[in-house]
Amino acid sequence: MEIKKIFLSGGLLCYFFGSFSMHNDSVQKKIDDEVERVYQLIEQTHLNKYQESWSVVRSYYLYCDAISLNKNQVAGEISIIEYYISDDVDKERVLEKLIQKHWYVALLMRMSVDKAIAKMNKVRGSKIDERCHQFMKIVWQDTDVRVAEGMIYNSVLEHFYRELDEIDNRSLDTVPQELRSIYFTVLKGADQIESSSLSLSQDGQYIRVTNYPNVDTIWYTASGRVVTDDIDLNSIKHCKSIEWIPAERDRDWRGYEQSGEKYSVATANCHVTVKNLPILDMMQQSFSHIGSESKVISLFKKPEIPLYFYQKAFENSKNNLSDLIALRDSKSLAETKGFAQANFKQIIAQRIKQLTSEK
Repeated sequence: MEIKKIFLSGGLLCYFFGSFSMHNDSVQKKIDDEVERVYQLIEQTHLNKYQESWSVVRSYYLYCDAISLNKNQVAGEISIIEYYISDDVDKERVLEKLIQKHWYVALLMRMSVDKAIAKMNKVRGSKIDERCHQFMKIVWQDTDVRVAEGMIYNSVLEHFYRELDEIDNRSLDTVPQELRSIYFTVLKGADQIESSSLSLSQDGQYIRVTNYPNVDTIWYTASGRVVTDDIDLNSIKHCKSIEWIPAERDRDWRGYEQSGEKYSVATANCHVTVKNLPILDMMQQSFSHIGSESKVISLFKKPEIPLYFYQKAFENSKNNLSDLIALRDSKSLAETKGFAQANFKQIIAQRIKQLTSEK
């Protein structure tokens, strides 16, 4: 009886996986057929000119026509191509394959992405709420958003994430000088720090150090504030899923440990350092009340994408008082939390004061 059950179970599993594989093959064939059908429609309807010319010349003329389209014409072409795709197939997968197979679809999508990037790079303070709302609506796949539009804005988002990935605390060349302080804060609330105890959670959410009396202090990296709630504190300390990355003593170019007991630890978005007071020189702040032998923890944290857009709006609006006021009072900026937002608001306020005094 047991042997029969085993054979029966095995047969059911084979049937299940076989049926699943056949279903996948069927879906893939349907997508491939649809790609081919739409491909031919594009050739017949959108690219049926210059038939009398040689193949190379015809391709050149068609390419010149394509790159001369304005943004509304490009959007219209993409909308029509998406309309060709049947509703009973996965439109996104069909469009992805068309981008791979057909130069015209790939070019239209690339032009749309480039225009959307340029539009976001030129955003001003008076338009920041409108742009951010539009951007988030599309990225979060609102039901009214076309498939192609969602794909375009996801590519735009990937572009800006790549830009952010190029920024770290050792290379801020792509960030305007006056905006660099947004990324930094000094952590307070711990005395007599044991430098070697510095650690950062692997997800980049928490920083921890041990004081000489063997007492842990934990900070949120988003706000730069000490975790004071007993429930949160106990939860973080005893949560087994949190993996802590220990800091390492900084070394010089020869690989030798540097003097001064400077320790650092980093994740993709955070970099934390503990050292003596001179680290504050780069931040152009005065901390004369801190003793020269005190150790200071500094946190570098990349901003989230929305704040990165606000930085662009600031750069485009820095000489326009009304745009700066609109940026300062924008709903989008008010909804952004953390020390970076506070630093950014301070920069806006300083620039508004400067422009006002110049009048």
